Amino acid sequence: EAGTNPVPVLLVHGAGVTAYHSWADKPIEQPYEGLAARLVRSGRKTFALTFAHPHGDNVLQAEAVAACLARIRRVTGAPKVDLVAWSKGGVSTRCYLSDAGPE
Repeated sequence: EAGTNPVPVLLVHGAGVTAYHSWADKPIEQPYEGLAARLVRSGRKTFALTFAHPHGDNVLQAEAVAACLARIRRVTGAPKVDLVAWSKGGVSTRCYLSDAGPE
């Protein structure tokens, strides 16, 4: 399909919210399309992670990011996944990328 990008994307939310609150369409709250819908419409396989606790430990959340990325790679067969994170989700994602924390 023209305009598709074979690299899937994982959206990681910030503190105090969920993936739905951060990335989905909410026409009552905002007059524009959510990022998840825009990415899907542009041809991206798009996934969003919601942490078990919105103010949880960054190392534990980094482990959740790692598990989610592994699952996305397994499901899609893609060798890599693009990450989009903001606020506290960015900290957890940086922990994952830095290889900090337990083995």
